[in-house]
Amino acid sequence: MKRIFFLILSIVSINIANAQAQQQPATGLKKMADDKKFKFTATAATFSPTVERAGASISSAGTPDNHFTLNAAYYTTVTPDSLVSYLPYYGKSKTVSDGGTGSVTSFEDDPHKNSVAAYDYEVKEKKNGSVVINIKPKGSSQITKYNFDLSPNGTAKLEAIIGNMIITYDGTYTAL
Repeated sequence: MKRIFFLILSIVSINIANAQAQQQPATGLKKMADDKKFKFTATAATFSPTVERAGASISSAGTPDNHFTLNAAYYTTVTPDSLVSYLPYYGKSKTVSDGGTGSVTSFEDDPHKNSVAAYDYEVKEKKNGSVVINIKPKGSSQITKYNFDLSPNGTAKLEAIIGNMIITYDGTYTAL
């Protein structure tokens, strides 16, 4: 009887410890978001192929579905007094002959550095522990809206509205 009691007590204790361990990162993530102290590092970008484009200079390789693996250090840093981003803007396309009867279209990127001192900021915590952050820069900015989705595992997605385009960046985040 004592063995069964201790077995049940052990199982309950382990379940409680696991639940607390899973809640801890989410709590830290929400605090980091509320404190406005994080850096998003972009590793890939995707945009809709039906949107108008403008830009220059090639620095990454795209796929037919307009998904680009980024080769440079692109980022967005959020602090209480500023929002700084250096992200590629896929605007211009270039079509060249493939040497046969067809052609190949490649999309070029034009990295833009934006910096604003004032912005509207909203944080929402999801049931799964991830955090959604919506930022709208005040004043003039090439990026008019940032929508972050930060997961407890360190991965993140940023949806940026640049002009008339929506570009989705995949990447990671770190606390500052």
